[in-house]
Amino acid sequence: MKGISGQKLHEIYFAAWEKGLKTTYYLRTLGASRIESSTLDAAKFGFTQKRNNQECLLNKAADQTIISFLKRRFKTTPLSLIYKLFRTKKVKVDGENIRYYHHRLKVGEKIEVNDKYLQLSNQIIYPLSQNKMYFKIIYEDKNILLALKEHGITMPSLDNAVRHYLSEKNPTEYQRQIENYFVLIAAHRLDKLTKGLVIYPKNPVAKKVLYQAIGDKSKITKKYLAICEKSPKKALPNYISGYLWKNNQAQKMEFAPKSTNPQAKFCALEIKKVGGENIYQTLEITLHTGRKHQIRSILSYLGYPVIGDEKYGSKIKIENKIHLLAYKIEFNNLPSPLAYLNGKSLSSNFSHPVYNCCSQIPKGKVSTYKYIAEFLHISPREVGQILKNNPFLSSEVPCHRVIATNFFIGGYYGE
Repeated sequence: MKGISGQKLHEIYFAAWEKGLKTTYYLRTLGASRIESSTLDAAKFGFTQKRNNQECLLNKAADQTIISFLKRRFKTTPLSLIYKLFRTKKVKVDGENIRYYHHRLKVGEKIEVNDKYLQLSNQIIYPLSQNKMYFKIIYEDKNILLALKEHGITMPSLDNAVRHYLSEKNPTEYQRQIENYFVLIAAHRLDKLTKGLVIYPKNPVAKKVLYQAIGDKSKITKKYLAICEKSPKKALPNYISGYLWKNNQAQKMEFAPKSTNPQAKFCALEIKKVGGENIYQTLEITLHTGRKHQIRSILSYLGYPVIGDEKYGSKIKIENKIHLLAYKIEFNNLPSPLAYLNGKSLSSNFSHPVYNCCSQIPKGKVSTYKYIAEFLHISPREVGQILKNNPFLSSEVPCHRVIATNFFIGGYYGE
């Protein structure tokens, strides 16, 4: 590189920036660049950025925040540079500088972005390059999809897998949604180590309704099952509330009934015992708030860490999973067009209720397939099939203690 010209260096860094690579040199150059308006086709992309002319926002691009609008147009541009456009007054709506990222766009508004280096991204969002399925579909209609995420899967991986599924199922509709600036993403999140149900809105109207309702527990109620290590020293309350904040040094969330930490956020949940007569306790958790790691942190505080959750005090190590399942979602008081979901309770399947019943059988005792089936209102054959695929340790879910009604042990081949 010795003796290289400034022009050559500029070309190298400019090529790197075009490919999405961040370089300190070029970011500085970009920040000091002269202002020049870009030009786009409004008929194709929903708005224009012209030197001597402006056109109105089209219907299909309205009713979204301006930051979402720009991120989707300039996908290859680093997010830091898009935010810098606001700080440096390069974004105008109806001739006025916009500094508020979440300004909601309306039909007829005129948008101008003044920067010569911005490049419009291709509107096609390609699905996964591989078609491995990370989820099971529990429920699907024209507005929503309910996916069962497996342990060890991140939410971005699940998002991509669901997009791939929908693009394969109906490529025309998938592409139409992309052209209308709708990108499918989950309405809420789950931890990587947690298994459970995740709601996906399949169109912009459903997305708006779900995003407004997801924080309102009178409209969407999420229930979890947790198998925990039992503490003989502490009693479990039916309801607990307090405050959560992040312990940066330990890289985990801390819980306390009261807190003076300015970063602390209120959290609350209900706890119900549903099984456990041995050293483990099965709990049903109903969320009242949706804070990060709130179930894991609160149960650890109570002395009932989730099995496998070493970060929060579990003494049992399990590879890439913890025994926490988001197993049920209940819908109530949703407005149109999702009002038909009101009163519905969607759950993953009967696997974990069967495992919960089995975990309550004490050492030296047995139960039967028929008795468990009658209790859960399913068939004895279903109970047998579920226990056949028992993923838990025999000390946690002793499926060998379930026998036939005639006291025949049957074909148990576990260890």
